[in-house]
Amino acid sequence: MDRSADIWEWAHQSSDDAPPSVDASTVLAVLVAHNGEQWLGRTLVGLARQNDQPGRLIAVDAGSVDGSRALLDKGVHDGLIHTVIDGRADQGFGANVELAIEAALEDGFAASKIWLLHDDSTPNRTALTELLVGAATPDDAGRLPAIVVPKLLRPKRRNHPDQMSAVGESISPSGMRVHTVEPGDIDQHQQEPAPVLGASTAGLLVTMDAWRQLGGLEPSIPLFRDGVDLGWRANSQGMLVRTWPAAALRHVEAGRVGLRDSVLAPDPVEVDLAAGMVVATAHAAKPARRIARISAQSVAGAFGYLLGKSPSMASGRLKAAAQLRRQKPALLAAAAKNEAETTTELAPGLLPDRSWGIRRYYDLTTDDDSGMLDELTGDDFAGGRQRARLWAPAVIGLLVMLVGSLVASRRLMHFGMLSGPALLPAPADLAQAWANWTLSDPGMLGANAPWLGLMALGSTLAFGHPDWFATLLVLGGPALAAWTAFHYLRAITGSGWRTAGLA
Repeated sequence: MDRSADIWEWAHQSSDDAPPSVDASTVLAVLVAHNGEQWLGRTLVGLARQNDQPGRLIAVDAGSVDGSRALLDKGVHDGLIHTVIDGRADQGFGANVELAIEAALEDGFAASKIWLLHDDSTPNRTALTELLVGAATPDDAGRLPAIVVPKLLRPKRRNHPDQMSAVGESISPSGMRVHTVEPGDIDQHQQEPAPVLGASTAGLLVTMDAWRQLGGLEPSIPLFRDGVDLGWRANSQGMLVRTWPAAALRHVEAGRVGLRDSVLAPDPVEVDLAAGMVVATAHAAKPARRIARISAQSVAGAFGYLLGKSPSMASGRLKAAAQLRRQKPALLAAAAKNEAETTTELAPGLLPDRSWGIRRYYDLTTDDDSGMLDELTGDDFAGGRQRARLWAPAVIGLLVMLVGSLVASRRLMHFGMLSGPALLPAPADLAQAWANWTLSDPGMLGANAPWLGLMALGSTLAFGHPDWFATLLVLGGPALAAWTAFHYLRAITGSGWRTAGLA
């Protein structure tokens, strides 16, 4: 009997499981639209094709000046939208959602859950059905989730597999976005439901009881990180925030990537960074110290962006930090309020650990926020306060490598200019080093490499001698290699002397 064809028989079988039975009649779906005509049509089509329709769909037109209102009115005419109410462009997403909730209450609709929708988030056919299944599925401790987080997919590209953009998210000590999945990972339905700190508000399902207890979205965070703050407050009050990847929406992220004309976010980079800093500070044990640390990190980060020839990101960092300092009194009050309302400690794994910034590679030539140099400093986000040991194995190992490098190269160190037939000519002076970074080579396409800026900076710190800085880089190479090996090995062997010896 040939059994070779039976191996993959499971892949060709259709599931006989009946679709889950849910009750969506008490779900209030709130769709907030603001200058989203380009994407709103697909969102409305996705809502019309839902296997289970929400009991009430209220749309809020937040001061759109394009054709968004006409599309919403057509949705009312077609029976998809119950009503359209006027919102305000100068108020955040949460404030406009509250307008819809008030309208539903005045109309006598008793909602048990709220489904939050953006005008650029198109739900799959089973999105609401799966979210309700997730809301009715308890965890191992028997708790039902207060907030259910869907999987967000990137817009569909012809002849390309689906890519995930987020399945919930967390936040770093300086307010940078921390994804729970690698952005752009192919969606192979490999994700499992898991607790999470928070998420984008696109497609978020929140129980009405949790919404009332938490007071809705924070008004001081009008865009971008409001869902992370909501989830953090929910976790701090003992509620369960859980992802449910079976529910999926395609999210354009028009506001954050700068595709939308917005009153609240004329510079989305600055607004996103400022919102992240506000969330990180409002939930800090020592908010004043957090503000000072973020401000210092922002200066260093902005300088790095300038070296990487990304002035928009550098300007955004500095402006966001300045805005954070202006909000200091309000943030101190918010932190005190959050601390008073906290009833339980966050579960392990909801916040990134201290090594997150080291593990994340950041390319200064892009505007991606996947990692930041200032995360290397760490803080009390992960694991509480730790004592620094001056004579730790890593420090001693680093000193041994430095001394060993000096001893091994003692006969090779001389004064004068280093030259050779296979070496490019070194800059004659400091001015030439900076000129090499700012000016492109004649006949060459594009700008010069950003690392030339690092070399010019290092030459400045080396009292204007590029050759001195190059010598320091060469002599420090073995020590840097050992330090890198130590941080990779300690995840396997710990932080003791054995790890330092292996490194």
